[in-house]
Amino acid sequence: MDATGSINNDEIETMENEEEVIDDSEERELVTDSCSTKVLNSDEQPTDRYRLVYILFYLFGITSLVPWNFLITANDYWMYKFRDVTPNNVTMFVRKTQFQAEFTSYLNVATAIPNLIFLVLNSLYGHLIPLKRRLQGSLVVVTLTFLFTTALVQVDSDEWQSTFFVITIVTVVIMTAGSAVFTGGIVGIASKFSKEYMAAVVAGQSLGGIIAAIAQIISLAFKISPLHTSNRHRDVSMVVIMKKIWVYAFSIFAVFAISMAVYPAVTVLVESHPVTKGTDWNNIFFVPVVNYLIFNCGDYSGRLAAGFLLRPNNQWLIAVASVLRVIGVPMLMLCNAQPRKHLPVLFLWDYEYIIIMILFAFSNGYLTNIVMINATRVVEIHEREKASSVIATMLCVGLTVGAAIGMLLVRLL
Repeated sequence: MDATGSINNDEIETMENEEEVIDDSEERELVTDSCSTKVLNSDEQPTDRYRLVYILFYLFGITSLVPWNFLITANDYWMYKFRDVTPNNVTMFVRKTQFQAEFTSYLNVATAIPNLIFLVLNSLYGHLIPLKRRLQGSLVVVTLTFLFTTALVQVDSDEWQSTFFVITIVTVVIMTAGSAVFTGGIVGIASKFSKEYMAAVVAGQSLGGIIAAIAQIISLAFKISPLHTSNRHRDVSMVVIMKKIWVYAFSIFAVFAISMAVYPAVTVLVESHPVTKGTDWNNIFFVPVVNYLIFNCGDYSGRLAAGFLLRPNNQWLIAVASVLRVIGVPMLMLCNAQPRKHLPVLFLWDYEYIIIMILFAFSNGYLTNIVMINATRVVEIHEREKASSVIATMLCVGLTVGAAIGMLLVRLL
C-alpha cells in the first residue's frame, strides 16, 4: 500500500495467490474426506474405472491361497520324497509308505491350526498394526518360506526323510501364518466394498487352485520332474455381531469341516479303475486331473454361479444345505481309495468318482460364496470388517476340525 492509501499491483497479485492456495487446500480436504467416506462409511460406491479395483481383488484372492494350493497339488513330488528307499524291496506291488499315505493329512493339520490361530489374532489385535504393514510383512514371510520349500526340491533327502518331514511341516506352519494374516486383511477390505468385490476375492481363491492344478498337469505332460486409518473408530460389539451372523458362521464351519474331512486326505488316495492299469491315465494323470483340476474347476464354477444367482438368501436354508453335504463323505470313502483294510469299494468306476467329486466341489464353492456374501450384509457398515473376520475364523475352525477328522477317516478305510 502506498502513501495515499491505495493498493498497488504487486499487493493485489499476492492477495489473489493466497486466496487460490486456501481454495486448493479446502478442495483437497473435501475430496479426501469425500473419498474415504464413500468407500468406508456409506453404501454409495465410487466409480471403478476400467474395473481395475475388481481385478486387483481377484488377484489378491488368487495370491492368498496360491502357496497352499501348490503344496497340496504337488502330490507326485511328495510321493517321491517319501517313497520306499529300501534297496531290497523286490515285492511285485509297490505299496504306499506310511509317510506317503498320511502326509496329506498332516499337511492339512499344519495349515489349518496356524491358520485358525493367526486369523483369531488378526481379528483381535490386527488393528494395532497398520494394514499396509500387515499385508506387506505377511507377503514377505510367505514368499521367503515358499522359496525355501522350493529350494528343497534339489536336495537329496532319502537318508533323512523324517527330518525332511519335520522341516516341511514347520515351513508350512510359518507360511500359513503369513497367508492367514494376508487373507484376513484382504477380506476385511473387501467387506467395505459392494458384494461383487467380496465375490472377486472368493472366486480368486478358487482360481488359484485351478492355476496350481493346471501347472502340475503341464509339468507332468512335459515330463518335468518331480484400510481403516481414514475411518473413525467406532466400538463394535462381538456379541452383537455373533447374534446376527451365528447361523452363517455355523454354515461356513460345516461346509469346510465336511470338505476337509475327505479332501484331499481321502480323495488323494483314490485310484483309477483296475482296467486302466499301466496306462498314463492311471499312472500319471488320474490324481492331478480328477482330484485337483476337476475339484477346483467344480469349486470355481460353484462360486461363479453363486456370484450371479445370489440365492438362497434364507440363512436357515443355507445352513441345512451346508449340513446335507455330509452325504458326500461316505460316498467318497466308498470310492477306490487305496490302501484300505475295512470298507468295501462300491464306486469302482472312474465316472462314478468324477460325478461325486463334481457335485461335492460345486456345492463347496457355491455355499462358500453365498455365506461370505450374505454374512456381511446382515450387519451395519462399520461392523462388516469384524463380521468378515469372524466368518473367516469359523472357516478356519472348520478346516481344523475337518483335517483332524480326515486323519481318522484315512485309517477307517
